[in-house]
Amino acid sequence: WNTMLYRGVARALFALEPATGKVRWSHGAEFSAASLAIAEGKAVFVDAKGALTALDARTGAPAWSVPAGLPEGAVIARAALYGGKVWVLYSKLGKKTGDASTILTAGLNTRELAAFAAADGKRLFIPDLGGGIAGFTFSGNTLLGAGQHGEGSAAASAETGKLLWRVAGNLKCTPSLATPHYLVQRG
Repeated sequence: WNTMLYRGVARALFALEPATGKVRWSHGAEFSAASLAIAEGKAVFVDAKGALTALDARTGAPAWSVPAGLPEGAVIARAALYGGKVWVLYSKLGKKTGDASTILTAGLNTRELAAFAAADGKRLFIPDLGGGIAGFTFSGNTLLGAGQHGEGSAAASAETGKLLWRVAGNLKCTPSLATPHYLVQRG
């Protein structure tokens, strides 16, 4: 289940030379390990103060840093760089405490996906995928999202976030594979 990967707080980001293992650059910052995404010449993450930050992936030089506008205490499940956008999946209600049942019903498992411009970090839109998104993937210009615990799946335009279709049913968690012709998802 991919939302269980990369949990915790990182305190630095290192780029290593593939042939030698020599440190090419490092950047000290506390950030959610789940928020790290590297593509399109950038390394992006949400730092401990809630800023969405981008570094030049080749040099480590800061490109930009802007407030992400996420709820205080938001738990980030995943991030990606795709199609000139930074995508951040997070809990809408922030951190909750208590037993697992209380946490789930209080909304920690209710996630929202936000799209930001990769060029400058400007918040663009919240795709219309419905609530409780477990994960997301892409096929061309289509964003595919799967609901938590059998809430079905939905697709939206990766350009505008507008809903393309929604399927109810007992599909679970994250779309694991998207090709130009198929979406393969566990049930």
